[in-house]
Amino acid sequence: PATGSTASARYRRDFGRLPASQREAAGVGEVFGGRARLFVDAEATEAAARREIASASLAHFACHALVDEALPLDSALLLAPSGAEEGLLQAWEIAEQVRLASDLVVLSACETARGAERGGEGILGLVRALQVAGARSVVASLWRVDDESAAELMARFYARLNEGLPRDEALRQAQLELLRGPVRGERDGRPVELRFSAPRHWAPFVLIGPAD
Repeated sequence: PATGSTASARYRRDFGRLPASQREAAGVGEVFGGRARLFVDAEATEAAARREIASASLAHFACHALVDEALPLDSALLLAPSGAEEGLLQAWEIAEQVRLASDLVVLSACETARGAERGGEGILGLVRALQVAGARSVVASLWRVDDESAAELMARFYARLNEGLPRDEALRQAQLELLRGPVRGERDGRPVELRFSAPRHWAPFVLIGPAD
């Protein structure tokens, strides 16, 4: 691929911070305890991602994403820049340079299930790249997601997974909790009741691949 990709150009835009992403990461860490390794803010570099997903059985990304439907393999996860790395982990890099031990990869970011349809290939993009790299299942989003409600959904998804539910049922139950609401969460460090019953909050995420 060309080094001057459209995804690289878009990276210069200001995407803004995701204030709930740290809480989301911490929630995942609480579910799995000492088995989880967390990388937040400047720690969440391309190098760290490549290193960890080569050996982790589960990988979770809470970040911004770029979806390039013209050049779908230039789609990328936006991570922290470090040294010569600009912080874009692109789909083509994942497919060509990464070998995953991760049985499940969760992409808690906007539109990560999207890409470009190619005859005989299906949809090319981040999900396909992860599958080529070795992921059996991927949780990804069909449209833009809300930072706060995504964190609450993921906390419930992992809690159900930790109870032994299959991935599809764990996701379904997490979605139903938000739909039926209200859910107990946190805002500005205080416990609150949150209402996320609108489909834009719970419906974007889908499981692609085996449920077990």
